[in-house]
Amino acid sequence: LGEQAVASVGLGNQFTMIFIMVANGCATGTGIFAAQYWGRRYVKHIRQTFTIGLRYSLLIGIAFSIVTIFFPQQIIAFYSPDPAVQIEGGNYLHLLGISYIFFSITVVYAATLRSTKLVMLPLIASGIALLLNALLNYCLILGNFGFPRMGVQGAGISMIIARAVECGIIVISTR
Repeated sequence: LGEQAVASVGLGNQFTMIFIMVANGCATGTGIFAAQYWGRRYVKHIRQTFTIGLRYSLLIGIAFSIVTIFFPQQIIAFYSPDPAVQIEGGNYLHLLGISYIFFSITVVYAATLRSTKLVMLPLIASGIALLLNALLNYCLILGNFGFPRMGVQGAGISMIIARAVECGIIVISTR
């Protein structure tokens, strides 16, 4: 799609990596406490820790989403002075902001599940999301299989759908 598209996606992902590090920090703390409580078989405490971790993770996700949805071009401007990259990167980042909510939920669920020796569900959900994202990228970025050619925006839409499916698999499977 060209240098501008590659730069736009790369810069949008830079900010997303900051969000992922913060959200993973929250999930890791939750997982550590859950593992300690699992060792003592304090299931009630695991639930309490999970609830607290989920609340904080959602607050982080909502905060990053709001900033990303409402100020995407300004965020990209921190990384690039090129107005064309700011516009295209802003459009991509705007879409990624929606996926932050799904990731905030998924990361805490996954950390808690892994801490209680239930590792297959997060692994399967992540694998499905990865494959779905790749397939949707192929369809939506390049316009294959009768889908519209959407370029960078197709990549953002693919990410939203993949994160939503991953989140849905984990949440529904743990009910």
